[in-house]
Amino acid sequence: MPWGSVRVIGPDGREVYVNGNYEDVAGGTNEIFAVEYGNNRFETLDEWFRIDLRADAEVNDAQPHVESELAPVEPPEPTALTPPGAGEADGQ
Repeated sequence: MPWGSVRVIGPDGREVYVNGNYEDVAGGTNEIFAVEYGNNRFETLDEWFRIDLRADAEVNDAQPHVESELAPVEPPEPTALTPPGAGEADGQ
């Protein structure tokens, strides 16, 4: 499968996870990620391992190198790593 790249734009210093793999940090915000052609999802996690920022990008022959800006996920979405009841004390 062909490869392209996505520059993920967002707040400095955030760890970025790609395509739902929350166990391995793929890189950081404002970096370029090598990805397979097709739809790709980039996310950051808050302190409770909930998705708080997300960006989607499609890479293909017409657009092999793209930029995608992270947008807030409200309310943050839990992942398999989120502890039960996480964030409830702060009203989220």
